[in-house]
Amino acid sequence: MRPYVFLAIGVIWLIGAIFFVYNASFGITWIGKHDPALARRLIVVALYVLFLGWIVPTLFGAWLLWKK
Repeated sequence: MRPYVFLAIGVIWLIGAIFFVYNASFGITWIGKHDPALARRLIVVALYVLFLGWIVPTLFGAWLLWKK
């Protein structure tokens, strides 16, 4: 059951990330008009969070399924 939990976490995180990026795109655009460096840092941090929250659990769950 553990591999499926990791796969589910990855899917839930991806859905949440899609909604976050969709809703936050205006905010990042607005921040970018005032401070482009801050907007760039926010985008880089968001990419790291997406990687660690979505790709890593999904790959780990797939690896656990393959290991069985």
